[in-house]
Amino acid sequence: MLRSILALGIVAAAAVAMPAWSAGAATHGPSATISPKEGISDPFSDGSYVTVTWKGFAPNAPVAVRECQHGATSLAQCSKSTLYSTCGFSCPGDWLIGTSDKDGNGFGSVPVATGSINTSAQGDGDIPGSTFACGPADPCDLWVTNDDLDATLTSGVFLPIGFQPAINACSGGSGPSLRGSGPASGNQQFRNFAIDSCQPPENLDLNYTMQNSSASAIADYEAGAPFAVTTVRMDPVQQQALETAGLTAGYAPILASGEVFGFRLFDPVTHNQITHLTLTPDLLARIFTGQLKYWNIPAIKALNPGVRLPGTIAAIGRGEATEETYQVTKWLFDSARSAYEDGGRYGPKKANPYTGPASILPVLADAPNPVALVTGERAVAWTVRTGGSDYTSLSSYGTIGYMDSSFAAQYGLPTVTIKFPNGKRVAATSGTISRAIGTMHADRYGVRHMNDKVEKAGVWPMPVVSYMVIPRGAKKSKNPPDQATGDAVAALVKLAVSKQSQGELVHGYAPLPPDLVKEANTAAGQIWTAPPLPPPTGGGHHQDGGSDPGHVPGGQTGGSGAPTGSGGTVPPVITSSTPPSVAPSIAPSAGPVVPALPALPAPSMLVASSWSKALPSIAVAGLGCLVLGAFLLFGGDVRGTIKRSSAKVKQVSPLKRKRKQQLHSVDGPGRGQEAA
Repeated sequence: MLRSILALGIVAAAAVAMPAWSAGAATHGPSATISPKEGISDPFSDGSYVTVTWKGFAPNAPVAVRECQHGATSLAQCSKSTLYSTCGFSCPGDWLIGTSDKDGNGFGSVPVATGSINTSAQGDGDIPGSTFACGPADPCDLWVTNDDLDATLTSGVFLPIGFQPAINACSGGSGPSLRGSGPASGNQQFRNFAIDSCQPPENLDLNYTMQNSSASAIADYEAGAPFAVTTVRMDPVQQQALETAGLTAGYAPILASGEVFGFRLFDPVTHNQITHLTLTPDLLARIFTGQLKYWNIPAIKALNPGVRLPGTIAAIGRGEATEETYQVTKWLFDSARSAYEDGGRYGPKKANPYTGPASILPVLADAPNPVALVTGERAVAWTVRTGGSDYTSLSSYGTIGYMDSSFAAQYGLPTVTIKFPNGKRVAATSGTISRAIGTMHADRYGVRHMNDKVEKAGVWPMPVVSYMVIPRGAKKSKNPPDQATGDAVAALVKLAVSKQSQGELVHGYAPLPPDLVKEANTAAGQIWTAPPLPPPTGGGHHQDGGSDPGHVPGGQTGGSGAPTGSGGTVPPVITSSTPPSVAPSIAPSAGPVVPALPALPAPSMLVASSWSKALPSIAVAGLGCLVLGAFLLFGGDVRGTIKRSSAKVKQVSPLKRKRKQQLHSVDGPGRGQEAA
């Protein structure tokens, strides 16, 4: 959380320096809104961020927020800055959300806690007269005010919090139990699917475990899980493992999102959150190769006129193999190749790690501003949002990281607007992501791949389609699912796309285009019987064997940990392969999957020619020259000279060779390894 002592000090100082301000002080009375209004949840116990927009408050004055019991009439019924809650110390606490403009208007984001508030430790230690609960069964409000010390809570505005129903509200119902897993792109929406699918007529007991990569989810499917979620197709090794297990697989498009650059920037003067930032592909490439250290350089200021930026750039990336890193580095390499490759000048010669896409983000320790690596999607979003333990100062650091758009929304992070070299600009919205899906290339399996050559104003360059991997033509397989499970999976696919058609999407997702909805329903209808796949097109872009990475090696089971930060206790670091604490969940894959080493190219072969045929004769002649040279040099006593030289060498200490410096994470060993 933005636990800035300076920020809290400003709120307290303002409350002392100015008289208590009530709703009547404004001409038309204060008003405020909250977004999102409903579906608010805290799956990782680190706060769910909402945006508050206010009008008619005291001009040019700080605005604070507390989370209070519904109908509260005293401060004892509101969150305190000196205590804990389920989301940590001073979360939500007494939050400085920003400063009003000259008209008394403004906006900002704030964390909302679900569970126990005002405890002596995180999630524990009830304090009589102070501890209370907020959640689906315990209604609470956000109190937005200029006077956060108003003992009677008569100033400001109360905003009802629309909590998401408990995810395990009908766990263990009468219907089949479906346990699946997948990457971060599916996590937020599948929580809603779990709530919807447990209702009649489906009556499903649905559970989703977040993994660090699609590879781990596919491994779970091959081990017997009824479904998996992936953003890439299986590679030949995975396909072979599937056939060995007697299983089949089809791909049902289920969700649309985007890979985005979320950021946390605050105006160092007003302390208001900056929500609009424009960068070029070149600047993003230099940031994520560690070449840029400061926000206030001419190139960035020119793109963002009138915006006061903090000092230092703190870039956050994924430290494990994942398809998300591959997608981002592929886009950076294709869109800003020169700037991306320039990052290699800070490393060993002839060993530039920035000569192409990578599933693990390369980091050079000697770069001006190396990227900080953490493990897991949630850890990236949490560190960008809070600054972790190293970047907590809002005036000194501005954080930025790449993540799925659903996680940027969960943590209240605005996203970068991209300005292409042709002058076109595009922001990541549900509309630009949906349009981008239409530019993707589909392979014979129906899996779509990014077209990163698109540079249009209304098309986001990095769309993400998440697919449910489900049985296909299972009646002819050696190991088909039982009838109830197969039918339940089909029902889940149909329910998921029908909910999207009704506009029931978690903030951060985009609606699936109609043709993908049709494909999903078709896949659901082919679980038991299916026609043959179309033949490979051969040689086409992003077809089988094309430039799509397919399977990205590596990935570990996701978890619920986060970096340890200053300013109070934060969610604990999880170093085991335990799945995330998104109850209920399934068991993880059997241990972490070690990323496969890239295959080295075969040695170049000497082409047979007249020169190659003459090589034996040349070798004999060369050997003769060596013998003759030794005879002339040592005057015939070759053996004696060599013996004497060897005796002298034994008296000399061996040369101390300078070891080549290895590449390593700037976090150092053991740091930043929290699970997603």
